[in-house]
Amino acid sequence: MPDYLTRIDHSKNQSAERKDRLEMKRRHVRPSEHLIITTDRTSHPTILLVINFLRGGGAERQMSQMARYWSDRGVNVTVATFTNRATADDFYELPSTVRRVHLGVELGMVRLPAAVAALSGLIRKVSPDAILSFSEVCNVVTWIASLGAGKRCCLAIRTNPEETLQILHWSWYIPVFAAYRFCHKLVVQTQATAQWTRKMVRREVVVINNVLRPMPRPVKDRESLIL
Repeated sequence: MPDYLTRIDHSKNQSAERKDRLEMKRRHVRPSEHLIITTDRTSHPTILLVINFLRGGGAERQMSQMARYWSDRGVNVTVATFTNRATADDFYELPSTVRRVHLGVELGMVRLPAAVAALSGLIRKVSPDAILSFSEVCNVVTWIASLGAGKRCCLAIRTNPEETLQILHWSWYIPVFAAYRFCHKLVVQTQATAQWTRKMVRREVVVINNVLRPMPRPVKDRESLIL
């Protein structure tokens, strides 16, 4: 290939890579920039993350990534699920620096008091500076438990709530709307969900897109090709 064509092709590759990095930087949401942690402690702050389980799924992946992100920056992170330690089938691994807690209570309306009691006890023990929960039923449990423990919480809607509420039993409607109306912060993923939520819950929400993971760079230099 002529030298000038090689230089042109290399310049195009560099330009494309710069655009990719800028787009990645724009979309790469840093969780700590949105979940404000206020604390008077001289030590590192503490975050409690609550989710039903860590089996394969988008919400589970995002929560495991956030746990790793904050832990890498010196934050004390505890991830709580409602699974039993003996039967939990985690798909996503957490760093050894993240504390993993199995509450061992099956989520459901009948078991709601037991779930709230278990999580409330953990909140009192951990005394987190910030609490973040994913998914409707977990959000209800987290909101009630945080009230009982005297803590504020941030709840995240990870699905289309209009469709999810049609799947849930009607007995969850009032608790879900109460949790979303009165929690400290409410987070959604898209502007469309934010519009629906503002109308139904009558409060302001925060829109945070999913975090994009940087793709690994190739070990070897790319071969310059012109098709």
